[in-house]
Amino acid sequence: MSYGLTECAPLVAAIPPDKKYFRKGSAGHILSQVEVEILNKNEEGIGEIAIKGPNVMMGYYNDPEATSKCLIDGWFHTGDLGYLDKEGYIYITGRSKNVIITKNGKNVYPEELENYLDESLFISESMVWADSDVDGEDSVIIATIRPDMEEVENYLGDDAKDPEAVRALIQSEVDRINEPQPLFKKIAKIVIKYDDFVKSTTHKIKRFEEENKGI
Repeated sequence: MSYGLTECAPLVAAIPPDKKYFRKGSAGHILSQVEVEILNKNEEGIGEIAIKGPNVMMGYYNDPEATSKCLIDGWFHTGDLGYLDKEGYIYITGRSKNVIITKNGKNVYPEELENYLDESLFISESMVWADSDVDGEDSVIIATIRPDMEEVENYLGDDAKDPEAVRALIQSEVDRINEPQPLFKKIAKIVIKYDDFVKSTTHKIKRFEEENKGI
């Protein structure tokens, strides 16, 4: 595992091959000569990741406005959210622009739940998003899921041809992932998707386009 950005030439953290350095969920240990600060931490210690060091760029070419927004007093403000442990390992929870804020002011990080979902043998890809509840007063957490049909067929056999059987299997995986989560983080609805997600040229899911498709 590792964590890096083009603006940071490009590595910020990494885990050596030796298994004794592995930390579940971590993107790696901060490299020497690199400083990392977590800005505007919430009650969970999660905040925006800022980076300083000789690997940080001097600025965007011919774009002083963009540079001034992300480079402040020598610190590169990444727009990524995460936290550090006492040993200097970094954990990435998502992007600030993707955070879902509930009525009670709780933050839900879609990428965190997507990581749990994508670890399932039966799930190929997922996208977690939010829609308004029936009263329009709060957010409902929804997961659009593309099953790994090869694994699903291996498990269900001929029943894999039945969409309801596939949905039940995926729902059981979501229920398992939901169990340890606090109430505000639980996935309330699932959408089963058999075609590919709309993606950018860098193979990232275009959340806005997918969310606009609705349920």
